[in-house]
Amino acid sequence: MSQSTAWLRKILRFSLPLAGYLGLAPTLLAMDAGGFEEHAAHTHGTAILTVIVAAERVVVGFESPAFNLVGFESTPETDQQKQALEAAYELLANPVTLLSFGGGACDVLDSDISLAGMDDAQSHEHIHHADHAGPGQPDSVHAGPQHAEVLVNFQLSCPSLDSPPNITVTIFSHFPGVETVQLLWATDTHQGASDLIAGRNTATLR
Repeated sequence: MSQSTAWLRKILRFSLPLAGYLGLAPTLLAMDAGGFEEHAAHTHGTAILTVIVAAERVVVGFESPAFNLVGFESTPETDQQKQALEAAYELLANPVTLLSFGGGACDVLDSDISLAGMDDAQSHEHIHHADHAGPGQPDSVHAGPQHAEVLVNFQLSCPSLDSPPNITVTIFSHFPGVETVQLLWATDTHQGASDLIAGRNTATLR
């Protein structure tokens, strides 16, 4: 398996369960991933956004060092740090914090926020609502033993997507610590990758 294919597997590891629901996971992993440039993991200032489109269904996966979002990567100790963590959760619970699609709004079918490596995450109520989650509501919050990475997943219904889909990455205006977003995307016919910044934050998936 090539390095780029291994990277594709890595960044899709939280999105694949949802992609499997759409029937896209085997197709994605069987694709020639040569178009995906390999990037170093856990780089401050850099986040990864994965977008998988199948008809009206969209799977979104976001991965970022916690430092980019809250300015620290350890257990929150001060009230200011705890408030920053709570504020980040509240923002990330809504997909429009990450991106928007040309053609109209999307409905949230399923969502998950995972924070690994910050013990304070254990203080959050552990919730899972599956298909009953309302728009903008996170289904679960997990804590893990690894260093601090924030991972967010959404499964969306977007009945009015542009063709080909156009997306605008909006995370920059909410979290200034995110300087570059490595966008990786796939549809049932195409795939691509690009690096986006605040002044160049749109992409057409074609």
